[in-house]
Amino acid sequence: MCRRIKILRILILLLFLLLNGCVLQDAISSFIKPETPIISVSAVSTTLAKPKSFVSSKKTVTLITKPAPLEAGEEDLWRYISKGNTLKARNHRDIYWHIKWFKDNPDYLTRVTKRAGPYLYLVAQEVEKAGLPIELALLPIIESAYYPFSYSHGTASGLWQFIPDTGKLYGLKKNYWVDERRSIIRSTRAAVLYLKNLHTLFKGDWLLAIASYNSGPGRVQRAVKKNKAKGRKADFWNISLPAETRGYVPRLLAVVELIKNPKKYGQTITPITSKPQLESVFIYSQLDLSLISEWTGLSLDEIYTFNPDLNRWATPDTTRYELLLPIQKVAEFKKARASLSEAKPVAL
Repeated sequence: MCRRIKILRILILLLFLLLNGCVLQDAISSFIKPETPIISVSAVSTTLAKPKSFVSSKKTVTLITKPAPLEAGEEDLWRYISKGNTLKARNHRDIYWHIKWFKDNPDYLTRVTKRAGPYLYLVAQEVEKAGLPIELALLPIIESAYYPFSYSHGTASGLWQFIPDTGKLYGLKKNYWVDERRSIIRSTRAAVLYLKNLHTLFKGDWLLAIASYNSGPGRVQRAVKKNKAKGRKADFWNISLPAETRGYVPRLLAVVELIKNPKKYGQTITPITSKPQLESVFIYSQLDLSLISEWTGLSLDEIYTFNPDLNRWATPDTTRYELLLPIQKVAEFKKARASLSEAKPVAL
């Protein structure tokens, strides 16, 4: 009998340790976005087999829009962003906890910042154009590790991790052909507008706005109201929020600090030119991606990388689609398209 009781106690102790280990792992995981994608680039194109023949008789018209230059004077885009002075790291243990994590894992930020290469200019451009703090261009590092195919357990997707309802509210389409939550430009414009609205809602407090982006404005409003009712401080550092959100804002501030002072913390940040790398080409009829590949010399995986919103083997069957191409490939695309007879249909 005594032996059975001892065995039972041991089993209970083991179960307790196991459950606590899971809680600890979840707490750590809530701050760290996975670098490995849940959706692969090639998987997007193979979700549905391409029909054997499909012909569009519409004429494809192209319109090129060149990205506006950011303010001159800094060749490295990271250094340009580091000059922002709205979001600053304060002397707080939560921020330094995340800084320590990055110091202990120096390769993480190197890989993530390198992955941001094709997209960072467009993101920074939209943030700056809206008059928001340029440091918010770093938020996708926290949200998705700058991987547009990132898909969370909560159905959030894209660089900015929009859930379907919020994406729909901000005009992001999700249908057979596209999921605009993964669109580099459209999701960024939606995120910028959302952040701007949150900033207004919280009367200019950026930390509360950023916390709301993570956990929802209603939850933050209730926490603020509760503290005010008790006569307490109602800023981010003093209100009660979920553990994930309490780590979310300090993690962003830690990244801001690391981008400003990489050598101080043993970080290697791969430079990114402060000149645009991608250009928008508006097309007005459906195009097979293999045809775009033929015209530009880009692989299908590269086309999906620049246009991660695409779900299928062709651009959407809509009146207009904004295709992103490397700047050096735009002229080839235009030339190939212009060489086709207007009467000749584009085979899909």
